[in-house]
Amino acid sequence: MMGKFHGWWLILGLGLLAATVGTGCARFRFEPAECQRLEDIRPSAELEAAEGKPDEAEEEAPDREHEADDAVERGSGEADRAEEASDSEGAADVAGEEPEETEMTRDRPPRGWRRRNNHNGSGHTNRFVLDPDAVLAAQRQALEGQQADYDGVDPWGETRFTRWLDRTHEALFCRLDNAVRRLDTMWLPEGADYDYKVSTFRVRFLTRVGGRGIEGDYNVKVRVNTRLALPGLQRELYLFVDNTGRDDLPGSDPLQQESDTRIGLRSVREFARQIKVDIDGGFRFRSSRPVFYAETRLNKKWAPGEWGIRLTPSVFYYSDDGFGQMTSLTCTRPLGENWALQLRTVERSTEATHGFEFEQTARLARFRSGRKRGWVIQGSLFPHGKSSQIYWDNAILNVTWRDALYKKWVFYTVTTQLDFAKEDDYEPRGSLRVGMEILFGGQMGDLM
Repeated sequence: MMGKFHGWWLILGLGLLAATVGTGCARFRFEPAECQRLEDIRPSAELEAAEGKPDEAEEEAPDREHEADDAVERGSGEADRAEEASDSEGAADVAGEEPEETEMTRDRPPRGWRRRNNHNGSGHTNRFVLDPDAVLAAQRQALEGQQADYDGVDPWGETRFTRWLDRTHEALFCRLDNAVRRLDTMWLPEGADYDYKVSTFRVRFLTRVGGRGIEGDYNVKVRVNTRLALPGLQRELYLFVDNTGRDDLPGSDPLQQESDTRIGLRSVREFARQIKVDIDGGFRFRSSRPVFYAETRLNKKWAPGEWGIRLTPSVFYYSDDGFGQMTSLTCTRPLGENWALQLRTVERSTEATHGFEFEQTARLARFRSGRKRGWVIQGSLFPHGKSSQIYWDNAILNVTWRDALYKKWVFYTVTTQLDFAKEDDYEPRGSLRVGMEILFGGQMGDLM
């Protein structure tokens, strides 16, 4: 019964995100071409010159807004035309030019990046104005890293389909980022210090054939992970929506991990060298009701000799299950230029479970052109302790290949795996898992 509702909560969370994006897009009227070319955006010097002539536009702006409001009552079609005419004429007035046809909108910033300020009755503005050059530069920097090809070779070539794919990817990312930025700066005062960060969005598709006896012969899951930057509220504060199963042991099969949707805020703080603290709070949607949760996670890194060591203890609380904790110790050592060995130990316990869960994992990676593509061989044991006894729940052995499917924003993985589970009397059960991950901003994580 619980699994029946998980998909509905994910759809609800994504629906709220889509509504936010739709609101931002309606406000911004973003065009893909404006995201592609920095030279199409009016330079800051011209914007400053335009700001030097506010009186003429400020006197006429309220009248045009009332005209647009009256047009709404006559019908949505007339309202849209009145709003477009108002924006076109207003842009020409501010620049000291005669109103031109709508083609001129390609030579000015999208309205979401430079919106009309509120007035306090004294002729002074009191709302924050975004710098379109800074917004576009941040978005272009995020996109340029993803649009590049590995090894300078494009196996797809330049075709009509790939050009459409790139334009769609750019437009979706810019629309999503602009919508988040619109909400983030809504209450900022004029002249506020603003850090032009971009948000990241990623979708992961997983499917498996075969597996343990308690599982079906076929399984499909969709993982969503969004990290929405909110520098206007706080420099290191993020809004997130995901269903990535962060409370499960990291070495377990991703299709066996929980898929509860989470919506919350995350603050990332760096208190000392190589020490970071993440604080999360929000709601996790279990079954048909939301559950409040909070989590604090510490990340500490060392580099003794050729080893890289990372300690990650965390404490979490759920309003239905109470308190819990999970601690991970990861040791990684490079073996030459393209090889690496990793050892990981994880321990987890909660008030709702009896005893402790453990994971002991060894991984050997062969990298290809960096650390994001290549082969990984993994062996993991999953015992648990209860009443001074140790029980062996499962063991897995798998081989994974990950590579870029298209440039640096679409990746695929293929994994062959053997499970030795207790419910199958430790008889080996084989499975094949295939995944694809699509990135909008950000980078793919390292193999290990």
